[in-house]
Amino acid sequence: MMMLMRSVLASHNQELYAIVVRDTADIADRLGSCHIEALSSSDGRYQFWLTPSLRGGRRLNAPATKLLFALNTFRAIQPPLLRGDVVITSRTTAGTPAALSDEQLRGLLESLRSIARRAECTIERRIRQATRADRRARDRAVDPEPWRQDFRAPAGE
Repeated sequence: MMMLMRSVLASHNQELYAIVVRDTADIADRLGSCHIEALSSSDGRYQFWLTPSLRGGRRLNAPATKLLFALNTFRAIQPPLLRGDVVITSRTTAGTPAALSDEQLRGLLESLRSIARRAECTIERRIRQATRADRRARDRAVDPEPWRQDFRAPAGE
C-alpha cells in the first residue's frame, strides 16, 4: 500500500497549493521532469524538490525562493533563484520525502510572513533583474543584431 504525503506545490504562477504525492516518482511527474534534485532547509525539516535546470524556459518562482531563504541561514543575496514548479515536503533521517505535518504547514506560512521587509525587497529586486536578463537573452536569440536592419547601403553602391 502506497503512503500518501501531504506536500506544498510552489507553482510557477506564484501561488502555493496543498497537494498529495506518493513518492519521488510522483514528485517528478508533478514537476514534469524525470530528473529532480532536492535542497534541504538548514534545520533538515523541509526538502525542496525541483528540476536541475537553472536557465531558460522556466519562469522564476518567487514564493519558493522566499521560502528557501526563510528556512535557511542565507543572507538575502545568497539563495539561488528557483525556477519552475517546486514541491516542498518534509524529510526522513534517510533523506527521503515524508508528509508535512499541520505544524510544518503552519511553519511554512509563518516563515513567509516573518521575512524582513529589507530582505524581501532584495530578493524581489534579484528576481526582477533575472527576469530582465532572461528577456534580453530571449530577444537576442530572436534577433542577434537588431541594429543591422536600420543601416543599409544605398542601391547605387
